[in-house]
Amino acid sequence: MKRRILVTGASGRLGSAAVRMWRNVHEVISFDIRRPADASDSFIVGSVTDPDAVERAMAEADTVVHCAAIPGTRKPYHALIETNVLGTFNVLEAAGRNSRVERFIFVSSLMYHGLSEAPYTNRPLYLPIDEEHPSLATDYYACSKVEAEYWCRAYVRRFKKPVVTIRPPYIIGTESLDTMTAQPPPDYPYLCDYIAVTDLVEAMARAIEYEPPEGYEAFLVHAEDQRSTVPSLELAAQHFAGAPVDRTWLAGCGGFASFIRYTKAVERLGWQPQYRCRR
Repeated sequence: MKRRILVTGASGRLGSAAVRMWRNVHEVISFDIRRPADASDSFIVGSVTDPDAVERAMAEADTVVHCAAIPGTRKPYHALIETNVLGTFNVLEAAGRNSRVERFIFVSSLMYHGLSEAPYTNRPLYLPIDEEHPSLATDYYACSKVEAEYWCRAYVRRFKKPVVTIRPPYIIGTESLDTMTAQPPPDYPYLCDYIAVTDLVEAMARAIEYEPPEGYEAFLVHAEDQRSTVPSLELAAQHFAGAPVDRTWLAGCGGFASFIRYTKAVERLGWQPQYRCRR
């Protein structure tokens, strides 16, 4: 169905791709702290840290897709937490009070699980990981996503409205899709995770129409493969020794299957990744 969607972080890699892919299907209201040169008339400049600006931008929306965040751990840390946590709280509160808003999609991160943060001392408890893998986060950015997801669950209880969370891995932008090639992996434990932005936006679109049975649900999404030139089972033996491994899963994709199990998104959202890096 046609929706009126507020996209926060609309000038970023993910938000701008969502706007481009949806603007011929939905009415899209773009919101971000900077206005890109090709912005439409519906672009609103403002910060998610400003509750009044968020409320004004959301006035006519029936759906919120919250992409705005400071990506990755960077100083000053208080600004990161203010944007990623308080900003998410502000968007949730405005959506909860707005009687028009029916759907809320929160873009979290694979970093929620705490397995991709330097100095890479946290190891997966099993492979491939899934949505039930506990968070081992200590990193500022990862912890900001853990706390933001907490506020999403509180929103469901407080306002009785659903939230669907998507936890994407490293995002490959549209400018790199034609040239991305698998590379040798680093010499430290790393999940070599990635997803094409086009596949991620499609997952978000399907999440908009999904009814989470318990009101809140999180989904991991990922490409079918990992982005290194070393087979997955070999990488697992080298860097994740001792972790239980689903050998059948990791042997998929010609031996380069992802370390992320995205089965729930396939089964419940009807989503399937389409893009693989070149080998």
